[in-house]
Amino acid sequence: MTIHSSKDYRSSAVGHVIREHRKARGLTQKQLAGSLGVEARTLRMYENGERVLENISDLRRIADLLEIDPVELGLAASKHTISTTTQVQEMIERVAMLIPQARFVEARATVDTFFRNLKKRQPGNEDPVFLRALAQAHCLAGQVQAITRRTRDVEHMLYHFQEMVQLAQLVDDQTLLNLALSQQGDMQRRRGEGVQAIFSLEQARECTPLADAVARGNNALLLGRAYAGNADYEGFEREMAHAEEIAHTIPPMAAPLTLYSPGSVYEEYASNYARMGKLEKSRHYLQLAEKYLPTNTLWDMLLKATRAEVQVYSGEITQAMPLLIEVAHLAQMYGHQRLIERLYRLQYYLDDQSSLMRQASRSLGEILHGPVER
Repeated sequence: MTIHSSKDYRSSAVGHVIREHRKARGLTQKQLAGSLGVEARTLRMYENGERVLENISDLRRIADLLEIDPVELGLAASKHTISTTTQVQEMIERVAMLIPQARFVEARATVDTFFRNLKKRQPGNEDPVFLRALAQAHCLAGQVQAITRRTRDVEHMLYHFQEMVQLAQLVDDQTLLNLALSQQGDMQRRRGEGVQAIFSLEQARECTPLADAVARGNNALLLGRAYAGNADYEGFEREMAHAEEIAHTIPPMAAPLTLYSPGSVYEEYASNYARMGKLEKSRHYLQLAEKYLPTNTLWDMLLKATRAEVQVYSGEITQAMPLLIEVAHLAQMYGHQRLIERLYRLQYYLDDQSSLMRQASRSLGEILHGPVER
């Protein structure tokens, strides 16, 4: 008869809770392990009760990541109310640090926990400094949602940008208002509402003449993206040139609420020119993006995706496949759903090309050998 210790039972129970919450959030063991900084096999051993997870800080981190009541993991309850500007700024700094590291699961858990614990605002008695910080928190939360959710869940992203609009209007901050309205326009573009997206982005520019350079440049980049999606290539080049010009006037690290920078402008150029079939221009801007973008996990992943796009649209499918497979694994591991959708677009393109090649082969065969019964 095998005798199990209480520690064995506790380890098994904790592992079961972790596994069930992980599955409920749609995360693979590889994704969660990547966010925790452990091997997938280590997490598997925790979930199966083969290894005891006793480190309190690791348990609390898992609780935050998976939104587990700490009590379920044998910890004391730790829920606290968010009500001060310092607490908001701490969240902003943490999420701004997690995004470049591609720690998206942790970033999303952080913002979800933050807004769940945020004290309800009392109208008419609010500190402008707190409201401004809260608007910035919504900005980052919306971006995290945009990265980690599929287009069908766009309402989750829009919620944060809509809240940001209201807060920006309350404190009369045109920079924050421009950022919020511009992100709303980009969500419309993502949903396929190209004309409305362009209108919204142009309105964001017109109603915020005092917005700072970062907001204006980010607006131009998103507007260029919307024009490209609407096949208005003249508008695309005009707005991207504007975005590029502004980007070189701002100091490094001056855009903590966006990914806007000279490097991001060049990556946007490269990706869109690849889809347009302007491959020499695409390669040129890809080289500039590699030169100007910071070295971190997020941009390394996105640059690999853009490089693969250029190869695919150049017909270099064999060379592109190892890179595409690598990017697909990375996007799944880190939970970058927006990049996964970008890869779907490449898959659809390859499917279309394959269909065209089969039709061309069939037509050529009929010329050479005569019609074939169908």
